[in-house]
Amino acid sequence: MGMLALVFLVSVELSFLVWAVGTGDDHGQERAMARISTLSLFGLLLGAGVYVLSFRYLLLVPMLGIRALVGTVVLIKKKQTQYSTKRTILRFVRNSLIIVLALVPAVLFPQCEQSEPTGPLAMATKRDTWEDISRRDPFSLSDEFRVLTVEFWYPEANDQKYPLILFSHGAFGFSGSNYSTCMELASHGYIVGSISHTHHAFFTVGTNGRLSGISAIGPTSTSSFLAFISKIR
Repeated sequence: MGMLALVFLVSVELSFLVWAVGTGDDHGQERAMARISTLSLFGLLLGAGVYVLSFRYLLLVPMLGIRALVGTVVLIKKKQTQYSTKRTILRFVRNSLIIVLALVPAVLFPQCEQSEPTGPLAMATKRDTWEDISRRDPFSLSDEFRVLTVEFWYPEANDQKYPLILFSHGAFGFSGSNYSTCMELASHGYIVGSISHTHHAFFTVGTNGRLSGISAIGPTSTSSFLAFISKIR
């Protein structure tokens, strides 16, 4: 679905580029109406369940909203922009790059339906966030302590011990990137801890709701997580 949205939005920009260059007219009013219509169409597709609002569209939604707002202002003011071939081409390149960047998460992590676990055990999930006040975070842009968030999938029945499996996502991944695998393992009697590498993951959401993005590339936090586990065992 992300690739479909990318092709559609870039095609709209390309259509206006060809139209403007071919007619020597900026077509500002028409572009404004197209931007408002695009936001409305995306809203309808969300309502119909074709698109599912998730992290994949965290950049796309505000982008469409800002474009629609600018389009509304243009329509209200009835602003006419003098045509310029150079400006029209640069606008197409700029807008296309913005669209591509906004849809990177949706393209890298395609929308799909999760498979149902095949194991006999009912599962539960939780997320824990720990702060290591003994050291500063070397990957943070601010002088903060190292914070680590881990998502857990585990058998709901806690009347016995279960083996622990640690999952460590790759560079620019996130803790839920192997969600179906974690659920499958938990349904068969495993506890799965998926580490969210703060500032190395594409995004991290702590238990306090704080959202952290990428700020640097560095070593993973597996050793930190193991240290935390050893303290709470």
